[in-house]
Amino acid sequence: MSLCANCHKKPARNKHHLLSQTAKYRHLYYDLIDDPRNLIELCIDCHLSKTLQKISEEEFCRMMGVKPRSKSLQTKIMQRKIEPFWEEVQS
Repeated sequence: MSLCANCHKKPARNKHHLLSQTAKYRHLYYDLIDDPRNLIELCIDCHLSKTLQKISEEEFCRMMGVKPRSKSLQTKIMQRKIEPFWEEVQS
């Protein structure tokens, strides 16, 4: 068992999602929300902390290299407020 990624003292028994696993994000990113890149292993005490690191949907998509799926970020893409950073999948 590895040590907590936060305190580096206690065994890591919990997994913390960087992008919150809300119903919205579970639905939009069902295939990626539990990806190891979105998880940090923490001890129980650190996982209860209110100051844990969180990332935005855009940061999550950049980290995963995928096109954002929410309507709000799709709108920003259409308005060219977000430059493409993902690879288009060829069908």
